[in-house]
Amino acid sequence: MNGNVLSFLVRRTLRRRAASPLLGRFDAADVSLRGSGAFRVENLCAAIITVRCLNVQRAGIDARDLENEGMDTVLPESTILTLICTRESFQPASVEWVRWLALNADLYRVQQAFRTGGLPAPAYPEWEAWHREGYRFSAAMVQNTIVSTAAVLKHSENDWELAAVRTQEAHRRSGYGKAACTFITHYILDNLPQAVCYIAADNEPMLNLAKGLGYRVQETEGP
Repeated sequence: MNGNVLSFLVRRTLRRRAASPLLGRFDAADVSLRGSGAFRVENLCAAIITVRCLNVQRAGIDARDLENEGMDTVLPESTILTLICTRESFQPASVEWVRWLALNADLYRVQQAFRTGGLPAPAYPEWEAWHREGYRFSAAMVQNTIVSTAAVLKHSENDWELAAVRTQEAHRRSGYGKAACTFITHYILDNLPQAVCYIAADNEPMLNLAKGLGYRVQETEGP
């Protein structure tokens, strides 16, 4: 089960030995972040984390440190691209189906969405912990049911990412994922000069979605 995880989260999660929100719970077809393929949690209970991204090196994490923490490591399978969206480049889609998810009132909808996707549903303490980590979730709704999600992940006052993007399989290629990502990107750009997301180079569906919204690959600096 592939998941998209935003780069910065790798550092935070590994250091805290905590399973963050939607790690390894999303299909790489919809996500880019942590999200969307940065890493997967193969066993949440045992906190065995599989690291799949070059961001581990970028974050200054040594594989030996992971081994000392009882975590399994896997060599990166794909280069992770950094994409930036600015107010000038932003090309929003309609957000008529999208709203914020409430911490308490929407938990049962989140649990239903996880079960529909064949995933273990989070209990309230886990759901609450994700919010404490800096996540705020939105969802595209159809008949009051979650069909796509996206979140903003706030690392600091000036560092916010588009994260945790997922669309239910039955509702893919219908614009819901793009709507959810638009909603979050719009929120970030209302508060900061740019939005960022991290996407595996081989995750073509998510790359196309992000580029369609105006995200552009940030050129890496040479050595």
